[in-house]
Amino acid sequence: GAPRVDATATTVAVTGSIRPVLAGAAVQLQQQSGTVWTTVASTVTDAAGAWNFAGTEPAGTYRVRCAPGQGLAAGVSATLLVQ
Repeated sequence: GAPRVDATATTVAVTGSIRPVLAGAAVQLQQQSGTVWTTVASTVTDAAGAWNFAGTEPAGTYRVRCAPGQGLAAGVSATLLVQ
């Protein structure tokens, strides 16, 4: 299975968490350009499965992808619009 990725975008940060909770899982913030998703920032989850991309992102369409490993498939959040 894949983890559930919950993400919220504001004008100053993209934050969220994954379930099941996995510490140290790779998380990428990706921006859509046409049909291509490009990784614009990377981080890892904390002990609670939470992550945070602080900073102002340019207007556009984003998603958060988590590639947790440990036999789980990659999970992606719902599409986020930053305006």
